[in-house]
Amino acid sequence: MGSNRLGSQAILIDMAKKLEEHRIFPYIAWATVIAFAYFTYTLTTSVQTDLDNLSESVSRVETSLNEIKADRARMNESSPQ
Repeated sequence: MGSNRLGSQAILIDMAKKLEEHRIFPYIAWATVIAFAYFTYTLTTSVQTDLDNLSESVSRVETSLNEIKADRARMNESSPQ
């Protein structure tokens, strides 16, 4: 039980340091910055790809609607009233 108490005290003493004072802090900070930059890049490219696909789909739907309107107009012109 005594050794566990010493371990807890060592952890508390180590945690008393500021985050920036740890030797490994710059590596963790840069890894976090790089990971966030990669995340935003992949998110941006994914959204751009989805928007491009959506734009193509909208264009196809508009073309189909225009063809349907043209077909109906031709049918109305050719049918006797």
